[in-house]
Amino acid sequence: MVAADAAMSRGSKTLFVKFVVIALVSVVILVALAWVSWIIRDREDYRQAAVKSILESYASGQRFVGPVLVQPYTVTATVSAGAEPKELPGDILSFPRRWTCTVR
Repeated sequence: MVAADAAMSRGSKTLFVKFVVIALVSVVILVALAWVSWIIRDREDYRQAAVKSILESYASGQRFVGPVLVQPYTVTATVSAGAEPKELPGDILSFPRRWTCTVR
């Protein structure tokens, strides 16, 4: 009977060690899985930030101003008495007061 009890005790110790090893391996696998999940989530956030940045720089709200008439002009002015007159160029921008556009 003593030999049977010793064999039973040794078998339960072996079984306990197997459960402990399985539990440790499971914890290691869960930690690795959590780490990979964190990396994937971080890269998704980085991708979303990059897409948002690109959309803001290239696809922001667009506004069509319409036809603009640019009329160049030159003004001759004398800055001080006795000095030569200088020609000062400029542009006048003329926008329509009301403009309707139909897009097809």
